[in-house]
Amino acid sequence: MTTASFTGEVNTQGDFETVASVTSLTLTSGNTYNIQIQNTAILKVADAEFTFKNEKFNYVASSDDLYIKTEGAIPCVLTILEV
Repeated sequence: MTTASFTGEVNTQGDFETVASVTSLTLTSGNTYNIQIQNTAILKVADAEFTFKNEKFNYVASSDDLYIKTEGAIPCVLTILEV
């Protein structure tokens, strides 16, 4: 089994997109992921939106999609590593 991971620049131009679509990763429900956001991005699960700026945190995937939105034309660097 290969560990799921991604590091890259993400720019959604102010629109929400699924993390799966911008990273080509499938986040498995119940699995934990280390996530780092450099610059600013908003993550959304269901109706909850969280703004992150230069932060690292753990995320436990659920059956709901995880969405990301960057501010206007300003990209962020997104890093995801499955634990």
